[in-house]
Amino acid sequence: LAELFPKPARQQLAWRLLKLLILVHLSPERELLTPQQATAWLLYRVTRIDPARNLALVQKTLEQLASGGRYVRRRGGGFLLDLQDDSSATLERLLGRELQELPDTPPAVMERIVPHLGTGGFNPFVLPRDQWKRRSLQWRFHPREYAVILGSETPAAPPLETALWLRLPWDHGQPEAVAGIWTLQPAAIKVGEDLRELAALLRLRERVLAPEVMSRLERRVKERLGLVRGQLAQAYREAQLLDPEGRREGNFGEPGAKPFDQWLNGCAQWLLRRRYPAFERFAPSQGPLPKEAYRQFVRAVQVLGLEQPRSPQAGEYLDIIREGYLLPMGLLRRQGRGYQVPARLEGHELIRLLQPLLEHQPAPKSVYEHLAEPIYGLVPDQIHLLLIFLLVQGELDILKGRRSYRDQFETLPLPWQYDRMAPARALGLEE
Repeated sequence: LAELFPKPARQQLAWRLLKLLILVHLSPERELLTPQQATAWLLYRVTRIDPARNLALVQKTLEQLASGGRYVRRRGGGFLLDLQDDSSATLERLLGRELQELPDTPPAVMERIVPHLGTGGFNPFVLPRDQWKRRSLQWRFHPREYAVILGSETPAAPPLETALWLRLPWDHGQPEAVAGIWTLQPAAIKVGEDLRELAALLRLRERVLAPEVMSRLERRVKERLGLVRGQLAQAYREAQLLDPEGRREGNFGEPGAKPFDQWLNGCAQWLLRRRYPAFERFAPSQGPLPKEAYRQFVRAVQVLGLEQPRSPQAGEYLDIIREGYLLPMGLLRRQGRGYQVPARLEGHELIRLLQPLLEHQPAPKSVYEHLAEPIYGLVPDQIHLLLIFLLVQGELDILKGRRSYRDQFETLPLPWQYDRMAPARALGLEE
């Protein structure tokens, strides 16, 4: 009643008229309540000067109960209670009112819908809007970070070098190139009457409704939201990918029908392959190593060398490093039960990349940054072992102050803990 009649006096009159309708419904002698009867029975006198206004106000109140409320029906010149299930008609009537009040613009309609999509399945809107989000994926057993943002506004500079901008499927403007950012433009979703109706239903769900009406509404909302999830998934799977210069990537390998998190990581992995095209030629087959792995490796090489078959005294990490890192990087080859160092190390691609730096006795930080850049994108464990391998071969020395890695690896097992690197002036570790 408060929704139909904002003024307390009208609410009180409506409630008294409802009581009369209940009495008429229970009476075996009467079927209808006319406005004239209601005025006389209630002795309702809003004014004594113009009695016709009393009748007009009672009639108007009954008509509002019939048009905007439930169970009150007009028949001929009177009104009655109809207690049949009218939830379908009531829902349609309320829905029509909501549709009239709903904004027509596609963004307004979709913004009303997307908060109700839930967190399961394919839902890009689990991401914060217009904010960079740092995420991580496993690529060849090692974590890689990337940044992603969802929205229609041109984003600010990303926090990471691998960055992806997901635009909205109802944002039909021409995507612009943004330096350092890949742009994924989904296929357009047409915001028609079906989506407007869903938005209106979701607005209506926020109101207090009769249980029968709410049950019908919930069934319709559940069905429509499922269809919207499918539309969103299809729109993003038919997306165009633009590089940071605005060029369309014709060979973009969209990850396919997967939950959103897996789909997004698949897109990011595609970007990583573009950024580091040489990485997978040297990619490890093992995950990150603990510091103890480097200590065990250096001790084993001091005793057995790099090329000997596995021995119980070598510890668990010698073979893990040889099989998981040195073989994939081409720094060792299998020979029988053992291994062999390639004859011409100076021709190795990664060593040639490193040699010009060593002439300047660089700090480890610059070496790691150089090898982690495109096109190789080596992970820290690969760089650790490449430098230790070259130290073992007598190709370089890793120094902290005047002391070599050979003397301090038990305490400082990682090369980036040292001060500088220099071409070797001494024998290798095994000698």
